[in-house]
Amino acid sequence: MIGTFYWDLQHSEWPVLCVSSQNEDLLLSKVEFGGDYYWSTGPLEPVNNVVQELEAIGRFGDWFYKEHKDIYQKIIVEALYTIKHFL
Repeated sequence: MIGTFYWDLQHSEWPVLCVSSQNEDLLLSKVEFGGDYYWSTGPLEPVNNVVQELEAIGRFGDWFYKEHKDIYQKIIVEALYTIKHFL
């Protein structure tokens, strides 16, 4: 859940990133807010495209890395692994 990108087409044209959760609600970051947050309750479809995920996180503001370094670094490492072994 945390660190997972989802499609939430009602709120964003880009993949959104889960940064926290509370019960079934997800705190999501989106490109249109520069990585800032909003809550979502609906079931969302996970993104399965590492290129789209990297493009989205690259559009978040500089502050995002400082606040979510652990999530950001995990995404980069997983993306590099996927690109090396599967693309």
